[in-house]
Amino acid sequence: MSICIFIDRIDKADDNAEHLYRYIQKNFDSKKIYFILEKSSKDWNRLTDDSFNLVEYGSLKHLWLLLCADYYFSSHLPKYHDMLIPKKILKKIVHFKSIFLQHGITHNDISDILNRHNLDYLITASSMEYLNFIKNSNYKIDKKRVILTGFSRFDTFFGDSKESTINTILIMPTWRASFSSYSIEKKEIFKESRYYKEWSSLLNSSSFKRMVLEYGYNVIFIPHPEMDSFIDEINPPSYIKLISSKNSQLQKYLISSKILITDYSSIAFDMAIQKRAICYFHFDKKSFFTTSHLYKKSYFDYENDGFGDVCYNLTTLLLSIENILKNNGKSDKKYIKRVESFFEYFDNSNSKRIIDAIRC
Repeated sequence: MSICIFIDRIDKADDNAEHLYRYIQKNFDSKKIYFILEKSSKDWNRLTDDSFNLVEYGSLKHLWLLLCADYYFSSHLPKYHDMLIPKKILKKIVHFKSIFLQHGITHNDISDILNRHNLDYLITASSMEYLNFIKNSNYKIDKKRVILTGFSRFDTFFGDSKESTINTILIMPTWRASFSSYSIEKKEIFKESRYYKEWSSLLNSSSFKRMVLEYGYNVIFIPHPEMDSFIDEINPPSYIKLISSKNSQLQKYLISSKILITDYSSIAFDMAIQKRAICYFHFDKKSFFTTSHLYKKSYFDYENDGFGDVCYNLTTLLLSIENILKNNGKSDKKYIKRVESFFEYFDNSNSKRIIDAIRC
C-alpha cells in the first residue's frame, strides 16, 4: 500500500479529503494513510473517535511524511507543505503525486492561481467544468491530468445513511478579498460595506421573518471561513442561528436543509446536485468580478446556467424565497433540468471513481 497524505484545511476537515479517506479506510488497507490536521481543530476528537490516523500539522511526523509520501490528496491547492519545506528544496526532495480534489466546482476562471501549481491530477464533477479545464487556453494544466469523477463528499448525498431533510433555510454567502484579515480599521470598513449592509438587510427583514415563521422554517446563517474574524459583527435576530463554519460539520447542514440563499459561493453546487432550491443574491454583480474578488468570469452564467433565481436587490430576493416556500420548499422544474444536464453523476461512487482513475 502506498503512503498517502490527506488534508482539507489545516484547522478543519469535513471536505473532500476526509470523505475520500473514509472510502479508503473502509475498502483498503489503511495502515499507510494519514490525515493532517491541527490538534486544536474542533474535528480532531471526532476523527480520532472514527479511528483516523491523525498527524498534527507542522509536527516532525508531518515533515517526515512529506518526504516519504507517494500521494498527496488535498481539497485546497497544495500550498500547506510549502510552509514546512522551502519551495526550491521541495521540488528536489519530494516525489509524491499531487491530487487536487477541489473544495468546490470551479465555475470562475482561476487560471492565474491554478497555473502556479504542478498538479498530477485535477478532480472535476461536471462535464461543463471538465471541458472548460481542458479547452480553456488560460489553463496550462495537461488535459490528461484532468479527470471527471465527481467529488468524494458527494457520496454522502446519495448514501444509505443520508439524513432526512428538515424545514431549514441555509444562508451561506462567500467572502470578499478586501476582508481577508482582521484589523480594527477593517472592522469599521466591513461595517460600512455594501456587503455587510445587504446581508444585514435580509437577516433583519420583517418580511423575511414573517414568511419564515408562517411556513415553519428554521434559518441558519454560516459565514465563509475567511469571514470568521468578523463573525462578532454579525448580529442576526434571535430566530436565526449564527454558526461558525470552523466549529461545525457543514456536510450535515447541506444534507438536511431544503433551501440555500447564497451569492457566488460554490456551495450552491452541493445543494444543486441534491436538487434543492437555491436563491442567488447578486447585489454587487458589477464589482464582484473586478474590484472585490480574485476570480474572473468563465463559462458559468448565473442567469442562463444557474440553479435558482438571480436576485439583484432585497425585494426580488424576498419574492423568490416566498415563491419557493409556497412550492413546499421545492426548486422550480426548469432549474432541475439545468441540474440534470450540468452534473455527470448522481450516485455514491465518486470516491471509487477517483481511486480507480489514479490507480490506472
